[in-house]
Amino acid sequence: MSSNKNTTTAVVRDIVGLTRTAYQAALVASVDLQSWCRCCTRRPVTEVIDELIALAGVFPAGAVLERRATDLKVRRSLGSGA
Repeated sequence: MSSNKNTTTAVVRDIVGLTRTAYQAALVASVDLQSWCRCCTRRPVTEVIDELIALAGVFPAGAVLERRATDLKVRRSLGSGA
């Protein structure tokens, strides 16, 4: 996951063995590493995880998604082997 605080980019992946707990830890580490401000992290992490999992479920593996505020779009696709 990559974010410059205005736009977040993510690749949809189907990773065998990735648990919700590990995904949550990765998200928290990403936010901490990028020093997001408190206003960017007001929602509970579990709520954000639920939303991200639901959003990713709509797109095929390999889709590169871009999120800017409340807008979500497919930037490109890496193909099904991603």
